[in-house]
Amino acid sequence: MEHIITRRRGFRKLLAFLLCMASILGLLPAQAFAMSVGQTASSWLGDQYVGSDGNHYRAPAPYTYLAYHTDGTIDVHTSSGGNAYRHYMLTDSDGISHQVYCVESGIPYNTSENTYTSENGTNSDYLNMLPSAAKRGITLTAIYGWKPGATLPVSGINEDDYKMATQIILWEYQQQLRSDPYSRHSNGHASADQYYSVVAGRPAEKAYNWILEQVASHSTVPSFTAANKGDAPVLELKWDTSRKVYTLTVTDTNNLNGVQALGYDLYLIEANYRDEDIQSKIAEKKAAGQYAYEMQVLKNHLSEAKCNDFLVRNMQANSVYIPMHVHVDKEKTDGRNGEN
Repeated sequence: MEHIITRRRGFRKLLAFLLCMASILGLLPAQAFAMSVGQTASSWLGDQYVGSDGNHYRAPAPYTYLAYHTDGTIDVHTSSGGNAYRHYMLTDSDGISHQVYCVESGIPYNTSENTYTSENGTNSDYLNMLPSAAKRGITLTAIYGWKPGATLPVSGINEDDYKMATQIILWEYQQQLRSDPYSRHSNGHASADQYYSVVAGRPAEKAYNWILEQVASHSTVPSFTAANKGDAPVLELKWDTSRKVYTLTVTDTNNLNGVQALGYDLYLIEANYRDEDIQSKIAEKKAAGQYAYEMQVLKNHLSEAKCNDFLVRNMQANSVYIPMHVHVDKEKTDGRNGEN
């Protein structure tokens, strides 16, 4: 996809970069719950979660969790689990009650009187103990997950399904079972699917998948720039004498955002890789200490999922498509044709 950048005389260079780390307080809607720093609150347990299928959501039985300590150490514990999850509630010092999420799986959420004190999310001692990928994942999940006033994003779910899906993803990041929206992995103590098993095959799974899709979309970086300022190239605008503007055309080979081609007879589109395949390959190579060129493929090539999304939005009854340059590893034997 081509992007044309123009600027009037006076600004010669454009430093292209994408600010990836979002602020929860800055990006959450105004109606979302945000206590003032230093404000106290009382905690209590609300009703049990009940899915749109009429069943409760229960903790894995048993389950293993990581406990973080202020000195930087991490302990591993096991809980018998199996209990039905209940809404975590806080009543602030103004007497207003709110449902909140837990970011310390396994740590008891007890009833208390004004024992919780709000912290600045940026300077939170606890959040700063978590890996950067976990902090980022928690931030983005809070943005796209359930919040007060949010509409249900998919059909066939209720609010408890949406809330439970959000909570499960938060725990996956916090427990280091997930470092990105694409895949789960073991943290060396708990299985990758420990928390996912709570929503697997249940209505909440649809909300779970939707949230992760939004987080993945949020994290998409155009191929002509980078995720941080240090790695981003300097893009220099050239003076267009006829239009009397500085201009620059850049091509994004990573997505088809903003491109519309309704009802064409034939679509020849690159669909270079499947997300689950390439993420698995990257994880394997990282674990083996090998260079993963697939990281560049993620940045510079169009995925099968993005290709399919474009085709669904544009193809009509007369349309035919042919996928081009499908990435297939030599060891694959599932019958897919293509080239490396």
